[in-house]
Amino acid sequence: MSRLLLLATAVLVAGCGSESTETASRGPPTLQAAMLRLSDVPAGFRYGDDRGCGEVGTTEGSVPELDDFLIETRPRACIGEFSRAYGGEPGQVLTALFRFESEADAERAWERRQQLFGSFGAIFITSERPRGEFVEFDSRGLNDPGVGETWRDGRLVVAVYEEGLTGDAGRSFARDLAEKQRRRITAPSEPVAEQEDDREVGLDDPAIAVPVYWLGREFTPDGLEPLELYRGDNLGGSGPGNAVKIDYQGERASVTVDLWKPADWKTFKTTKLGKMIWSVPCARRSELQVEGGRAEVYGGYSKGCEGEPDHWLAHVYYPEVVVAVSMSYCYMCGGRSPTDPYNSREGMEAVVRGLTPRE
Repeated sequence: MSRLLLLATAVLVAGCGSESTETASRGPPTLQAAMLRLSDVPAGFRYGDDRGCGEVGTTEGSVPELDDFLIETRPRACIGEFSRAYGGEPGQVLTALFRFESEADAERAWERRQQLFGSFGAIFITSERPRGEFVEFDSRGLNDPGVGETWRDGRLVVAVYEEGLTGDAGRSFARDLAEKQRRRITAPSEPVAEQEDDREVGLDDPAIAVPVYWLGREFTPDGLEPLELYRGDNLGGSGPGNAVKIDYQGERASVTVDLWKPADWKTFKTTKLGKMIWSVPCARRSELQVEGGRAEVYGGYSKGCEGEPDHWLAHVYYPEVVVAVSMSYCYMCGGRSPTDPYNSREGMEAVVRGLTPRE
């Protein structure tokens, strides 16, 4: 179950967590400026999908008394989620800030905090322990039990929460997280895009078992549409067996780069899925020499053998890793967009020549 389902009707997300309407209506600093950042959580986290800022709506009748209160007070909120790309527990970190027009409204919201955070963040508080001005809490969690801390700060009602750690370890983590959140509230600053870029987080995983070959953050070959890194992940051999998956996107283009242990690739190539596209009798094949290895470029067909190939891909062989470019991921996934400039011999050859070791 995703937190997004609980947020979708409640918080109007203004593009990647930005708060354009907040700036215009209330002036600096924005509520977003007081949120936890990627640098506030341990290495191995990336931003989750369920985050954003905006006006708070209602529970659509699920909690009528809370709906009446929210319609009356019209608060704004920011919900921030961080998810583990690698490392141990906790697997999720969440922060939620609600800002009201007056301290009196915030005090009334504080009395409703369990309903508020449960309805607009999936933070389900099951028990509380006062700690000075703050309240520590346990939660049954959305996926796993967790621990958090909540408090009121003037017009703000705040909660930070981790899911996956319990007991003393969880309480220690949550206290540290809460202290960082309080510092952000005291000294808000607008996020710097370069510092919040989490596209490479998955590629930083020290457990990756193969050399990482990629196209960099940006790939701009002559005569072809530029590509940008979308995301990289250590799959650890899950799925069909690839160790790492790296996705690139352009305006009309997409390229996937999958890294395989040579032994796993040798096995995968003999499977039905592993043989798709490139092994059909009418596939066009060429070979290139690349620095440190060799490449096979294929123009294959997802069905029949008429006309031009509808799926271009490549296999690049290095001593310690095999790179599969734009491979097929399912039996019905063959055939790529005919308008994609990388779905061509020229596009595949450019990608093959552009692969470099990630430093």
